[in-house]
Amino acid sequence: MPPRWRRIASALLVSLVVVALAGPAAGQSSERTNWRFLTSNDGLVESWTFDATRGPSGRLFISHGEVPEISVFDGYRVERLPSPGPYLTVREGSDGRRSTR
Repeated sequence: MPPRWRRIASALLVSLVVVALAGPAAGQSSERTNWRFLTSNDGLVESWTFDATRGPSGRLFISHGEVPEISVFDGYRVERLPSPGPYLTVREGSDGRRSTR
């Protein structure tokens, strides 16, 4: 085998070994995550969601657009609260009170 082909073969072999031994790329987690999708069947005001934010209490505040209520999910059940207005982002303050943006 000519020297040129030996270098190419060596570089290819080294590249394959590096790829085979490499772990997950930075930013990737090897841990599995469990996704949960909520819909109106789970108690949301409607399945379409404009915005969802998690507050300091861990509750998820979900606004839906032009509907009179927002959904608040505590991990177990959905509570419906009056909406402060259409297409607003609802945030929970450190004191547990809601604010809008």
